[in-house]
Order: sequence, then structure tokens, then C-alpha cells
Amino acid sequence: MEQRNYLLDFALSGVPCQIYAVTPGYVEEDGAAYHVHRHSSFELHAVLGGSAVIRVGGEDYEISANQGVIVAPGVYHSVRAPSAGLEKMCVSFSLPRPETIRQKEAASLSAAFYAQEGAVLSTRQLEGTLRSIAALVKEEPSTFWDAERLKAQTILMILGIYDELADPITIHGPARQTASTASFIIDEFFNLHYDWNNGNEYLAQQLHISTRQLDRILQKRYHMSYREKLLDIRLTNALDYLLSSDRSITEISEMVGYSSPANFSAFIKRATGKSPSEIRREGKPPR
Repeated sequence: MEQRNYLLDFALSGVPCQIYAVTPGYVEEDGAAYHVHRHSSFELHAVLGGSAVIRVGGEDYEISANQGVIVAPGVYHSVRAPSAGLEKMCVSFSLPRPETIRQKEAASLSAAFYAQEGAVLSTRQLEGTLRSIAALVKEEPSTFWDAERLKAQTILMILGIYDELADPITIHGPARQTASTASFIIDEFFNLHYDWNNGNEYLAQQLHISTRQLDRILQKRYHMSYREKLLDIRLTNALDYLLSSDRSITEISEMVGYSSPANFSAFIKRATGKSPSEIRREGKPPR
């Protein structure tokens, strides 16, 4: 099932929040459920059946049925080692930072999500809510009431997670970024299309801005140009594929946007000082 993007606004105690995306459940056939990526929003990875390994910020969390992990904004993560019969879903959402909220109760809820420790949380009490969300998004919400039901179920999910986080389990952090619609679109573009060689015009069109304005936004957000950001995320994924898969170097070069393995090897050598074969042989990322 593909990711469904919504960007639906809702409120908790009058505090503005947003549902960004829902992925009811999918696993790629090669056994690597999703490559290394990050978001500007929070994301719940919940396993409803089977098991998977969620790598978050360099640490592996083995998640089985009725367990989940909350990933904070800006933290690299990936999904791997899916079991047979895996049922997994993701919900991406934003919460304002606690220091921006006046209401004490809402600030307390937000603070739990912005904590800075990592742990697996129980989603047993959330299973009905999560399955309701999955059922709602199998088809795009077609009416006002469909969207309202999705918002209501997301609020129930967040409150249920808070009950787990507050006693005493917390999230994997740190959460340094605040989500926005533009940042979500930018992050998802690089997560999904880092193999594109000329995607800056497409991304600028999605944001309804010029490519020059896009570069200014990227400089402010990442301190990188479009090209620099593209190469940065290509390198992150290339190293992950080299160290965690048996794919050939030719396959990996194509996956990250290089039609020529020689050009891919030259890119890796410039970035790390080592060839792809050396990195794979040593079995660890270069410093």
C-alpha cells in the first residue's frame, strides 16, 4: 500500500497540529522494507503482526506485534528484516514544540513527544484505533466526514501514545526541527526521488516557487544547495545499501541515480576517501 499524503489540520486543546501522511502497510519484495530517510514530522512505526527491525539514529529496535517506535523530526531511520506476514503501518504527524504552547496540559503532552530518549512502546491499546485509521485511508477521504473521522482517530492515537510515553517510555530524539507543509514536501521529495538527476524544477513546481527561491530555502534549512543535499542523501543511502545488503555495486549505483558504476565509485571515493568495495570489505561506515 502506498503512502497517502493528507496535510490535514486538527487541534488538541486548541493547539494546531497536522496529519502529514499515513502508510497503511507495505514491504518491498527484496526484504528491505524502506531505505534510510528522515522527516520534518513525528512518525509512528507500529507493527500489528509479525516483526521487523527499525533502525533509528544508528540503533536497531526489534519490533513485534503490538509494539511501535516513535521517530522524532530530523532523525534518520529505516525499516529492515521484515518477517513473513508482517503487518506494519506508519502515521506521520506534527505537534508544536512545548515552549510555544500556553495551555499546561497540551504543553505537557507535547513535551513527552519531544523528550530525548529512545524506547519501544506498547501499541496494544491502540490496535483498534490504528486499524480504523488504516481502513479510512485505503481510499482517499472523499467527504468532509471522512476527513473528520481521520482527524478524530489520529487524536485518539496521539493521546494513546502519550499514555505510553508518560509512564515512563519516551521517544527517540532529538527533535530539533519544527514541521511545516513546505518542509514535509521537501523531505518527502528527497526521501523518494534522490535517484533523480534533474528534480529541482519539479520540486520547485510542487512548492509553487522558482528554482532560485528553492535554493534559498534549502540553504536556510539544510545549509546546502539542491545539488549538495541530493548528494548528501545519496551518500547516506549508498553506504546503507553497501553495508546492509548483498546487492551488487552496479545495482546500488543505479538505485541512487548513477547509470555508470564507475561514476558511482568515483562519487563514493570523493566523499569518503574509500572505494565501495573497500567500504563493504571493512564492514563499517567510513568516518
